[in-house]
Amino acid sequence: MLDNLKFESAISLDYTLANYSQYYNPNYGDGVSRKGSASESDRKIFNYVWQNSLDYKFYLGELHKFNAKALMEFQKNKINLLSAGGEVLPPGLTSVGTAAANFSANANYDDWTQLSYLGMLNYAYDDRYLLDLTLRREGSSRFSKDDRWGTFYAVGAAWNITSEKFMNGVDFLDLLRLRGSYGTTGNSGVSINTYQQMLSAGSYNNEAGLYISQIGGPLGWEKQTKFDLGVEFGLLNNRISGSFAYFKSKSKDLLYSMPLSMTTGFASQWVNLGDLENSGFEAELNFDIIKSKEFNWSIGGNLGTVKNKVTRMPVVDGKPLEVIGSYNAIVEGKAIRTWYLAEYAGVNPDNGLAQWYMADGSKTTNYNAAEKRYQNSSPLPKVTGGVNTHLDYKGFYLDALFSFATGYKVYDSWASYTNAVNSRSLNTYNGSVELMDRWQKPGDITDVPKLTTGGGGTYTSPSTRFLYDGDHVRLRQLTVGYDFNKNAVKALKLDGVNLSVSALNPFTWVKDGRLKADPEVDAEGYIEMTTPAIKSIVFSLNVKF
Repeated sequence: MLDNLKFESAISLDYTLANYSQYYNPNYGDGVSRKGSASESDRKIFNYVWQNSLDYKFYLGELHKFNAKALMEFQKNKINLLSAGGEVLPPGLTSVGTAAANFSANANYDDWTQLSYLGMLNYAYDDRYLLDLTLRREGSSRFSKDDRWGTFYAVGAAWNITSEKFMNGVDFLDLLRLRGSYGTTGNSGVSINTYQQMLSAGSYNNEAGLYISQIGGPLGWEKQTKFDLGVEFGLLNNRISGSFAYFKSKSKDLLYSMPLSMTTGFASQWVNLGDLENSGFEAELNFDIIKSKEFNWSIGGNLGTVKNKVTRMPVVDGKPLEVIGSYNAIVEGKAIRTWYLAEYAGVNPDNGLAQWYMADGSKTTNYNAAEKRYQNSSPLPKVTGGVNTHLDYKGFYLDALFSFATGYKVYDSWASYTNAVNSRSLNTYNGSVELMDRWQKPGDITDVPKLTTGGGGTYTSPSTRFLYDGDHVRLRQLTVGYDFNKNAVKALKLDGVNLSVSALNPFTWVKDGRLKADPEVDAEGYIEMTTPAIKSIVFSLNVKF
């Protein structure tokens, strides 16, 4: 019986040394005003993962198959940082040690630990009925002592209907499987030490001191309950295949950086806040339209929908808490991070001043008098999907992949740098081409206020002026190639030769003509000064010997 018992132990180590240095010449550029400056840092990162597992397979009779697994995993990460800087450098010397003034030094140590215990049991009866059971106990040093451990479980089952006797004779159906799962998971995606009230060292009047730099507070696992029910199918020798599924996910005790009034002395505090629900459908379909010896054509696609809603917020002063930020809000009954902004009303054609809507529907040029409104949209797309196709004919082939997303909005958080109608964009930063459409004389109809050497600071304050539809379709990859004839390749005493050219992200169609930036952003929904999806053309020659 012990022949089927297997024990494994594995440890992986990762040690990273990162050295950084920076030098500003005292005679040229940015270093002139400081008579030269230098900085250096040394970072050491040590990470190791130790995993032990027991696997045991056994049978009861010929039809009952079991596979049991127990696993323990321990991970620890340590980071040491030492850095220093200084100014006023002698000519020709670039080291921090040669600096004569304005010395600075910093030392930092961080570490975190995660420990997990996992038990799994897989059962199969005659490959018709499948059952998976999982139990996981996990602890993370990222959470406060009383909330450090979480227990999570999952149950999954599948029924291979085409393996049943009553399916005999149904020749056109190759696969029909019903599957479902229910379980819980945990999210520990926060920075280390966010639960702690922290002190930082500082100085005043050449005296050392300490000050409170983080408010801290109890913090534990964000917990998710997930349900999934779906069907998979294959028809006509699997020339048509696909799946369809419904899912529902409930999250509670969300990890959230809650904004605080600045009168507290802190900008935010990490807390477990509220419950969230996601539900939707996922579908996939693949079709071999033409399948022959010389010519083949297949097409496939997938589609997913998501309905997102905050289902519970803590009750404060007798009503659910509303977390209102500068751009969005977390409110019970609405999608998480629903955009909450003043509504832009364009430019007054008589004087070129920006306008916003007030609560009574009238327009005002006073931003502070405008009404903030829920925009009934969030950064989360309601529908996403993709389409792919493949064609080949006598060695020539073409592959294409499209993706799309709709039902979401993104916000240009850099508008105050690029779209300001004063010296902020005109002299200090690179202004957007949109400023060319500015108001210039009475009667001009435009959405860009008049330029001014001063003032106009509120024109780029949070409003729908810089809120864009993110709906888009992107051609992610287009490849054209040729596999050389096998006989020709053999004559050259080679195993294979392939020539291809691929275009990555060659085309993106965006619904909102105002949006000049990339429509794909992170879950926060902000357009940042980051590198967009890179467009490239790659030529390849692959020779097999």
